[in-house]
Amino acid sequence: MRATLLACAAGLLFSVCAASQPAPTLRVRRDVHSLDPNGPEIAALKRGVAAMKARAATDPTSWAYQGAIHGTDTPGNAAGWNSCQHGSFFFLSWHRMYLHFFERILRSASGDPTLTLPYWNYSKPGQNSLPVPLRRPATLENPLFEPARDAAANGGATFPSSATGSSRAMSLTRFSSAVSASRGFGGRIVSQPVHFSSAHGAIESQPHDNVHVLVGGDAGLMSDPNFAALDPVFWLHHCNIDRLWESWVARGGGRSNPTGDTAWMNTEFTFFDENRNQVRMKGSEIVNAAKQLGYGYDALEAPSSPQAVPESAPQPERMTTPKTLVTRDRKTLLEESTEVSLSLPKKALEPSGPESIGGRAVVLHIEGLKSTASSGGYWEVYLNVPKGARPDPDGPHFIGTIAFFGRKHAHDPGAPSTQDFEVTEVVERLRREKKLEDGKLNLSFVRRTIDAGAAVPAPGPAPALPKPESKKKGAKPPKEPKPAAAAKPAPKAGKILGEPQFTKIRVEIL
Repeated sequence: MRATLLACAAGLLFSVCAASQPAPTLRVRRDVHSLDPNGPEIAALKRGVAAMKARAATDPTSWAYQGAIHGTDTPGNAAGWNSCQHGSFFFLSWHRMYLHFFERILRSASGDPTLTLPYWNYSKPGQNSLPVPLRRPATLENPLFEPARDAAANGGATFPSSATGSSRAMSLTRFSSAVSASRGFGGRIVSQPVHFSSAHGAIESQPHDNVHVLVGGDAGLMSDPNFAALDPVFWLHHCNIDRLWESWVARGGGRSNPTGDTAWMNTEFTFFDENRNQVRMKGSEIVNAAKQLGYGYDALEAPSSPQAVPESAPQPERMTTPKTLVTRDRKTLLEESTEVSLSLPKKALEPSGPESIGGRAVVLHIEGLKSTASSGGYWEVYLNVPKGARPDPDGPHFIGTIAFFGRKHAHDPGAPSTQDFEVTEVVERLRREKKLEDGKLNLSFVRRTIDAGAAVPAPGPAPALPKPESKKKGAKPPKEPKPAAAAKPAPKAGKILGEPQFTKIRVEIL
């Protein structure tokens, strides 16, 4: 009791104090692959999910209502609905709050006071396919199974390393940036919440967005933010994103949360607890997961390779006006493989000067990104791959990925959005190796999907899938949420569903 009062007085446990709960005991979120598919932990998870799905959609602790907090196309403005944060530095903090209250609801619904959400560590060798408990048995009697996924994902197909890897994001030491989303682990700084903004931060772009569209495919739940949280895999996916955040902070080297930013620390968001109480929470109350929320992870992400150079705290960003060096205005369809070239002005290659890239950060902007569907895949992006060489996501020319998760929600349905890539290191290396003397920047976009030919088998037979009901825009949330329409047939060869495209490429220096 004394510990609880002290914590409340310090403003550390808003949600616990608001609901008059005892001080949190440390619970451990575990790797789902370490759990027995037929063991007590998975059984409790299934009970909790089944109980939530059985509740009326108007119940704030129901599966349907909790999904609508993330996003919904159902008319109305119920408390908390459509409040997920994407494309800004609120992305990680909002989803941590969301997971926290969902986990409490799930625990209560399961009847197991020790239940915690497991995470799916898809970057670990041998774990880059959908966990078995979520795809077997493949019937609606399994509350963790969802037919509205990519068929290959439900069949155990493996995910490419460029989709699931996090090393690029983990290597950054700056949490957020005021000038470029890609320069920050957690995204771009904004002054207030934005349900869907434009460019996604490093960890949101890769692996977050990629895993969403690969699980969901062309028309599954996970590919659309308005339905994503209705698929049980959503929660394991976001548990892993939260674990990567914990791992990033623990890695040190100047990494820290933006505790000096008033908006990030003090902006409140609305949720519901397990007792159906409406509660509000802010960033200052979730900075330390163990002390403030009472959970930790069984293992954090280890560095993919030893650091050759000791890391130091990120330098303050130069707040000078960005200088655009070159722009290419032309509608370009993203196909299986797309090549685009543009030329830097001669002044950019000079040793110094206002337009010189020497000693300046170089950022590449892909603008006007638009697709009417998720396209069932994502694109690896490369800069100046040598002629005849095969694009390698583990090589020095790889600069990131583009997936169309949530992009049509950035403003109006179908509205274009932006993704940026900091390419300073690649450009500097090309200059040192005298491979940029002609000023040519050659961009390669290579589409990737999951590998249906490398499925990981699951024990037992795979029953025939039941026919899912279509999701209807504007329909009221059902008492027992029905699955969305199954993935659409593959488009004709040479044509990618949704006609993914962009209209402009811009290179600027900071």
